[in-house]
Amino acid sequence: MKTTWFIVANATKAYVYGFPAKKLDYYTKTSSHPSKHNSHYLVDSLEHPQGCLKSSELTDKPGHYLPPATTRGSFGELPSPHNEELTAFAKQISEFLDRARSSQRFQHLIICAEPRFYGILQKKLSLPVKKLVMRNIQKDYIPLGQRKLEQITAGIASHVPVE
Repeated sequence: MKTTWFIVANATKAYVYGFPAKKLDYYTKTSSHPSKHNSHYLVDSLEHPQGCLKSSELTDKPGHYLPPATTRGSFGELPSPHNEELTAFAKQISEFLDRARSSQRFQHLIICAEPRFYGILQKKLSLPVKKLVMRNIQKDYIPLGQRKLEQITAGIASHVPVE
C-alpha cells in the first residue's frame, strides 16, 4: 500500500503527516479507509526556534556580521544570519525526507510551506525526493494552530488519490 506524506512547514516548525492509500472496493468502486476518523496521522514534527530570531540576535557582535568568503564581482543577495538559519532548517527537513524516502516510508509527497521558506526548501530537496512531490501549496498554515491544522490536513487527506 502506497503512503502519501504531507509536510506543513515554515521557518520554525514542520509537521509531517501520513495518509495511507485508500483501498478501492472492487464491487462498489468506492474508496474507504480502515477508520473514517483516522484518515491521517502525525509522522513527526521538527522544530527550529532560531528561525524566528532576528539577524541581530544571531550574531556575536551587534551590527556586525561577516559573511562567508565570496568571489569578487559576483552579484546577489549577501547571506544574512537569518537566511542561513532558514537554509539550515530546510537542509534538516530535506535530509529527514531523503532518509525516509530511501527507507520507502512514503511514495508521494505534498509540500505546504510559507512561500519564502518553500523556495529555500525546494533548493535543498534531493532529486529523488523532488520526483515524489505531487503537489505544492505555498501558504503558511503553522500560525493557525493545531486544531485548524488538523482540519486542513483532514481536507487534504480526503483528496489523496486512490491507488
